[in-house]
Amino acid sequence: MASRLEAIRLFWSTWRPRASARWAAASLAILLLAGGAITLALLDAERFRPPIIAALERATGRSAGFGSMRLSLGLTPGVTLRDVTLANLPGGSRADMLRVAEVAVVVELLPLLTGRIMLRRLELQAPDILLETVDGVPNWQFRRPASPEASATTQAAQRRDDPLPEIGIIAIRDARLRFPSAPEGGVAIARIDATGHGNLTLNGALRWGALPVTFDAQAGPLARLLGAPGPAWPLRLRAELAGGQIQAEGEMREPRGLSAYHFDITANLPDPAALATLLRQPWPRLGAISLHGRLVGDGTGQPPRAEDLTLTLGPTRLPPMLALSQARLHIPAADQPAQLSLRGERGGEAFTLDGQIGPLAGALQGGALPMALTIGHLGAAATLRGEVAQPLAGTGARLALSLNKPGLGSLNAMLSERGGFFADGLELRDIAAQGPLLAGGGTLRLGRNPLPRLEGTLTLERLDLDAIRAALAAPAPNLPPTTTPNTPRPAPPASRAETRLIPKLPLNFSWLALAAADLHLTIARLRLEGLDLLDVHGHAMLADGRARLDPLALTLPGGRLTLRAAADGAQPLPQMQLSLRGDALDSAAFLAVFGLTPPFTGRGEIDLDLRGQGADTQAWAASSVGHIGFALTDGQMPQRLLGALLPRGGQGGAGEIAIACLAGRFDVVAGIAQARALYADGSLGRINGQGQISLRDETLALRLNTDLRIPIPGTAGLRVRAPVPVTGMLSTPSFEGMGLIGQGLSQIMGNGGGSGGPITLECGPALGMARAGRSGPIPTSLAPHDQPGQAPRPNLNDLLRGVLAR
Repeated sequence: MASRLEAIRLFWSTWRPRASARWAAASLAILLLAGGAITLALLDAERFRPPIIAALERATGRSAGFGSMRLSLGLTPGVTLRDVTLANLPGGSRADMLRVAEVAVVVELLPLLTGRIMLRRLELQAPDILLETVDGVPNWQFRRPASPEASATTQAAQRRDDPLPEIGIIAIRDARLRFPSAPEGGVAIARIDATGHGNLTLNGALRWGALPVTFDAQAGPLARLLGAPGPAWPLRLRAELAGGQIQAEGEMREPRGLSAYHFDITANLPDPAALATLLRQPWPRLGAISLHGRLVGDGTGQPPRAEDLTLTLGPTRLPPMLALSQARLHIPAADQPAQLSLRGERGGEAFTLDGQIGPLAGALQGGALPMALTIGHLGAAATLRGEVAQPLAGTGARLALSLNKPGLGSLNAMLSERGGFFADGLELRDIAAQGPLLAGGGTLRLGRNPLPRLEGTLTLERLDLDAIRAALAAPAPNLPPTTTPNTPRPAPPASRAETRLIPKLPLNFSWLALAAADLHLTIARLRLEGLDLLDVHGHAMLADGRARLDPLALTLPGGRLTLRAAADGAQPLPQMQLSLRGDALDSAAFLAVFGLTPPFTGRGEIDLDLRGQGADTQAWAASSVGHIGFALTDGQMPQRLLGALLPRGGQGGAGEIAIACLAGRFDVVAGIAQARALYADGSLGRINGQGQISLRDETLALRLNTDLRIPIPGTAGLRVRAPVPVTGMLSTPSFEGMGLIGQGLSQIMGNGGGSGGPITLECGPALGMARAGRSGPIPTSLAPHDQPGQAPRPNLNDLLRGVLAR
């Protein structure tokens, strides 16, 4: 028994001091915590402002600040800061790089006793972050201020000794990210939820402009991102947008400065049209896009470099006529040219494009971008070689364009942009074309803002539009021959409308509002519709829905002609003006150009100026206002053409009727052409006309006052002065020439020489009215004059034989 009591005493005496020490330590910790809580409650929170700001500035090297501050107590105390700011680099676009409405931090208290900073939760409300490069320095790279007296070794030791916080949960809400190339509407981050226990994991959702994006990532320890030394920091990122997916996997050697990184990129976008918002402009309907390769960067603010990057595009139709079956861009390395390849069809004919662009490394750093492309289509080959001086701005393009097609010749020019990335069109300078169809040169500028616009000057030695049209025409399909029953159909009777000389062609000038132009054109020889037109000079203008050709001067086989025309599509009814002027024309050759059988020969002149409005050419003519003038001098006309005026015995004459002058001037008002002058002087005598021509229905209401010597076989002719009404239509005029016979018979019977006196008008005044006062040749009259004792009265029997051709 005694031995047992001794043992108990020995155990108690051994254990009691140790138990007392443990209780004492626990009691001391409780007292310290309670005392700390009471102390915090008694302290003013503003006393912590200077050390917090000093810590932020020491960590970033930037000025920092915040508004109000609130402390919460307990074993997990917290602090809430409002209106937190972090300064931008000097010279930045705004004073603060970071603005946060509220920062809430919950701290684990016990780890502080061991010198560890452990944040249970970090929450940021409405952060506004600006990322930009200032004087070549990215503002997201932070540098701690160096003490003047501290050595590099001392500063490195201080950085190693500074405790880095450990963060458990990170929550970011309603953030906005700003940077120079941000999409319209910016980047709005709805949420980011992350955990920093062990390796960093996060997920979130944002809107890139109007494009929704969700993402998640797994990375290395958060401490490396906060600046702790260590190995390369791995990162795997996945994002879903526009129905597609983008993945990046790689590592950063310096994650805090986002530098020294490389990532393997994979992207698949089945519907790239949804990415139009990223380009801030409409995007054509493209096929599926796939991308794979590697991006490498050093974090100096320069764009990343691509390595072994391949972009492919699925089948795509590009309006109006291009259908791509394959498109591929391969970038082997940033310092090597990118390889571009396109395959497809244009208008049903094979289309190819191959070439090189780059290297891209120099271009991404502000240098020039070389390129060499070859295009094949319709048996022709086009090459484009040169460089773009400022590729990031899309300006400074100087590209040599060469187009060759066997049998058609070649075209060379220098191509440059108008506006960044050809936004305002392009310019072709030093154009030089050589070939059987086209030869010459000049300058052309094609704009597209706000409307397509063509302007420039072309001087060509020759232009064969007939051959060009034939070369570009698609071959006729090889269809089996069809048989039709050989049953003749009776021709329908021609209606009055079908006998009109003025065709009924629709006038629609609304398309003039779709473009603009200002083009000067000179062509030594123009081949058109089988005709050779020489010395062509033209100036075409188009603006605000109105077109003007002023002038178009050319030499036809019949002589020199000047045309002026204007059309206005901006009015409720289409308006058009036509002006035609020609002097010293070979009348027979001139009329033959238009497919008309020449009724006479001689020196011709034409002066026409009409303007009107209407939905078609006949309505336009019916409303026209202006004048029509014509003249002919020193001409001849076959007698057979006067069959309606001459007696039957004189209709078969094979001789020529000499014409001294033929002059006409009609003033046109509301489609009615009223004759101011209508005069002819020739070997038969004189004719002076009056009346009108209706351009509304092409009917004639003219009266020809004649003073003629009608040839009668077997006689010296018969002097007749009589009116000849002309009715019918322009295409089928009707001459009532029997009045001449009646006057002739009346004269034979001794009843007088006619119903009218002699015509006193001469060629000079008549031609002056036709020419509107312009100078021109005035021939001598050829009209026969009766002398005393000349032209005895013919015998009645001889006259009747001549009239009746018996």
